[in-house]
Amino acid sequence: KTILHPFCNPKHVMPDSIQVINRFEKRVLLIGIVMFSLVRIVSPNGIAIPTTLANLVSFIFQVAGVAALWLSSLYLARRVRKWYPGLQHTLKRILVTELVCLVVSIGINQGQVFIGRNYLGQADPPMTLENFLLYSFNLGLVVLLITGMLEAIYQQYLLRLSQKQKNDLLRQQTENKLRALRGKINPHFLFNSLNTVCSLLYRNPAKAEDF
Repeated sequence: KTILHPFCNPKHVMPDSIQVINRFEKRVLLIGIVMFSLVRIVSPNGIAIPTTLANLVSFIFQVAGVAALWLSSLYLARRVRKWYPGLQHTLKRILVTELVCLVVSIGINQGQVFIGRNYLGQADPPMTLENFLLYSFNLGLVVLLITGMLEAIYQQYLLRLSQKQKNDLLRQQTENKLRALRGKINPHFLFNSLNTVCSLLYRNPAKAEDF
C-alpha cells in the first residue's frame, strides 16, 4: 500500500474524510445563509419583512443574493484548494481564496443593485466612491469570515489525513516486522539453523555460541 506524504495532494484520498468535510461545509453553508438573512432583516436598512407581494419579492431576491454569496464562496474555495492543496500552500490558498471570493461577491452585489433599481424599484443609495470603498471593506470582512470557516474545515481534513497516513505507516511497519519474525521461525529455516549449530558444535564450539 502506498503511503502519501502529509503535504501531498489529498485528492482521491480518505473518501470518508471527504464526505465528512462536505457535510460540515453544507451545514456551515445552511447556517450561514439563515444567519445572514436574519441579520439583514433586523438591520435598519435590511430586508423588509414580507407583508405585501412586493416585499415578498424583495425578500426572496435579497435572500437569493445571500445564498449566492455563500454558494459562490464555497465553490471558489474548493476550486482554489485544487490549485493549492496541502499544508505547504496554506497562506497562498487563503489569500487567493479571499481575493477571488471578494471580487465575485462585489460582482454579485452590484448585479443585485442593478436588478433591484431597474426591475424591482428598490431605492438604493447612490454608489459613490466613498460608499463603494466602505461597502467593499465591510464585504471583505464578511468574505474573510466565510473563507476562514471553510479553511478551518479544510485544515481539520488535512489533520485527519495526516493522522491516517501516520497510522497506515505504523501498521505497515508492524506488518513488515511480523512477516520478518514469521520468516525466522519458519520450520525450514529453523531446521537449517539447528543443523548449522550442530555441525559447528563439533568443528568450532566458540563460533557455535556466537551463532
